[in-house]
Amino acid sequence: MKKGFTLVELMVVIAIISIMSFTALMSFNSLFDKDINTVTREFASNVKFLFDNASVTSSYIKIEFNFEENKYTTFASKDRVMLFGKKKKIIDGKFEEDDKLKKRAEKIEDEEKNAKDKTSLFETNTYQSVKRFKQGAFEEVESNDDFNFSIKLPENIKIAGVYNDSYEDFVTKGTAEIIIFPNNFIQKSVIVFQVAETEEYMSLIINPLTGLSEIVDSFYEPEKEEDDE
Repeated sequence: MKKGFTLVELMVVIAIISIMSFTALMSFNSLFDKDINTVTREFASNVKFLFDNASVTSSYIKIEFNFEENKYTTFASKDRVMLFGKKKKIIDGKFEEDDKLKKRAEKIEDEEKNAKDKTSLFETNTYQSVKRFKQGAFEEVESNDDFNFSIKLPENIKIAGVYNDSYEDFVTKGTAEIIIFPNNFIQKSVIVFQVAETEEYMSLIINPLTGLSEIVDSFYEPEKEEDDE
């Protein structure tokens, strides 16, 4: 006499089928995920492209990293952009804007708005302040498709940290940036990518004079330099 499956046997069979289905689905999804090596090298290629074209177009280019949205976006400016000697504070992985510089920028903006015309602006001390302290106004790149990068990383890869020579430490939350200058120079920077939910890292070390990048298979931490006086 033939017997049917017991409840336990049925549960075991269902469990095996579920595991096999899940494994197959993950394998299928992985076909559409980029690996960390591909993401890192694509970013290095984009940096070099922007570095070369900043000089050609006399543009300042900012690459902004958004950790929450896991993406990086380019912005451009024709205004002069300056870097101050004092390193920016990083608190709990986040960039904290310097209060003194923030207040000075707000004061300059108010004086510009209140000035009746350019002549009255030049007659005040505001003009000298603008020359010394006002940062270039970066705008989203829309008119030039070549510079229009807004790239969201695949879910399996995330931005783990961004460091440049104007930060005290790595930024790991909020937003961070690196700036490319039109005189064949980019901030000395380290960008770290990570395979999600693992300890697998890949770091991209950007040469400030060439825009070329060295890639290392670890979370690379540069030697910290003292603040410029």
